[in-house]
Amino acid sequence: MSYVSEKGRQNVHTKKWTKEPRKIEYEKPTKRMRVEAQAREAEILEQKRLTYGVRRYIIKSIDVDDYKIITGGKGISQEVNDVIINTMKKCEKDGQFVISEISDKISPSNTEGTPVLQIEPMVNGLLRLNVNTEFLSGKSLAEINEVFAGTERNLAQTLEEAIVHESGHAILIKGKTAAQIEVLYKELEPLGKTVVSNIALKDGVECLAELEILRYRKTPVSKELSDFYKKYMGREYL
Repeated sequence: MSYVSEKGRQNVHTKKWTKEPRKIEYEKPTKRMRVEAQAREAEILEQKRLTYGVRRYIIKSIDVDDYKIITGGKGISQEVNDVIINTMKKCEKDGQFVISEISDKISPSNTEGTPVLQIEPMVNGLLRLNVNTEFLSGKSLAEINEVFAGTERNLAQTLEEAIVHESGHAILIKGKTAAQIEVLYKELEPLGKTVVSNIALKDGVECLAELEILRYRKTPVSKELSDFYKKYMGREYL
């Protein structure tokens, strides 16, 4: 999914804006991500064996220590860190999924935009949250929210809602293998809905993630949309 700012490009160090448009985005896991997830299976399993021994399949939720290891010294403000950690924890509990790993390695986008957040599938149905620490560095929460605010293509108007959108992707693919995700995405590709947002027209995957934001806001939707959400997300819309 793409978040587009019409405010221009901001230098993260000087805080100065230029007139050149800058697209800010986060997107569903790409085919390349899923292929890489499969390719890394042996390596990840071996790491888990070395770390956990016979208890190698322990799954740990996102926590402050994990997050600090990845983002420490990157110049991200405490208020921004708090929003990311607290919102994702809330979404994990509500959506019954687990972010078992955090990374600052953002996968290249297949569009012109700059990915800010990404949910990436891992082996055995596990999930990784990729955080663009370079983009977040040196900005206040208000400055980041200003980048998201006012966009017409998508629903999220704040960093918090951007995280909720990503949690929608997490709920959709949790527990699924790369092959299962591939089949699911192919099924959802023609099922975009214009009544949700412009980006939701792209495909059903983005539509479901956008509906997750509306659900978070407790916004009623049509029976068609609530049934669509329930079918693929495995829970009631409201």
